Amino acid sequence: MVYGRRMVSKKTILFFGILFLPIISATFPGIPHQFYGDVLVNNSSLVSGTVTVERNNQVIATTEILDSKYGYEVIFLVEDIEYNLNGKLIIFYVNGIKATEFIFENGGTTKLDLIIQGGINYCGNGFCQGDETYLNCPEDCEAPKEEHTITITRKSKSRGFIEFCDPNWKCSGWKECNNDLMTRECYDSNHCDYAYNKPVEEAGCDMISQSLIEKNTPNYLFILVIGITIILIIVLIVLVNKV
Repeated sequence: MVYGRRMVSKKTILFFGILFLPIISATFPGIPHQFYGDVLVNNSSLVSGTVTVERNNQVIATTEILDSKYGYEVIFLVEDIEYNLNGKLIIFYVNGIKATEFIFENGGTTKLDLIIQGGINYCGNGFCQGDETYLNCPEDCEAPKEEHTITITRKSKSRGFIEFCDPNWKCSGWKECNNDLMTRECYDSNHCDYAYNKPVEEAGCDMISQSLIEKNTPNYLFILVIGITIILIIVLIVLVNKV
């Protein structure tokens, strides 16, 4: 009886396993096929463009062409989403023009060069190739990416644009009070052409006098604390020596 129950249990598991196998298989896509290679049009390198893969007139994968190559800097995988591509023929296009055909293989890795022959190399054929650039053939070649830089300059009448000048101000002492004003002279040691952030050269006598008094008045409390501290240290040294 025990043996029979075990056999029924195994058969039940096997039955449900076979029953749900198609559902489980449909849940996970097939292993993709990796492609990479060079792209040439009439034996000339193709600066940029697009590689498209189709099956039954439907696009199943696409990638960019970089410096006449595809699938190098960015891995190009043709995925088997519906698990039905293995052994089937897929078609490769370059900028919409058919390049070649290949048999898809789950888990495959293939170096497949895409070469298009025929026609004449000319500006406007949809391929940025050979000596063509955005400057001489904007119809086929993309505009280069702009690089933005910020430069701080100043304009001089005699020397045009030169590098930024940062003033370094140095001032003399305040002169005696005259007509309720005290003055001083400040100059820029870097000799810039403009007075940026120049210090004050005139001020009222009362304001300057108060500022000088506050600056020059010694901190008697600080001196007193230092003196007491020194005396205590001396006393402690004497007491320790007597002991």
